[in-house]
Amino acid sequence: MKIGYVRTNGPAEVPMEQTRRLIESGCEALFLELSGGEHLQRPVMHRMILGLEPGDEVTLVDPTRLSEDQPSQMAILLRRIQDRGASVRVLPVHEGNEETAG
Repeated sequence: MKIGYVRTNGPAEVPMEQTRRLIESGCEALFLELSGGEHLQRPVMHRMILGLEPGDEVTLVDPTRLSEDQPSQMAILLRRIQDRGASVRVLPVHEGNEETAG
């Protein structure tokens, strides 16, 4: 299954562009996290990972949606996804993206 993960820096940031791109890329399910990416306390991310099955694909619009400038955190999350038998795909850069990453 193709699963999209959307993360914003909080409720003030509207994730419409991320959501639109993930739906257009064929994602069958979306998980929306309203939390910063500087920590691992993200219940939606952990719930998504626990539900992954072998062959699933987690899709992101940008690698910073998984982790912001935290290489060790990124490695932990990627390993947890891979341990479930799933893969991660990052969509190509979208020209004219009006939504700010965050």
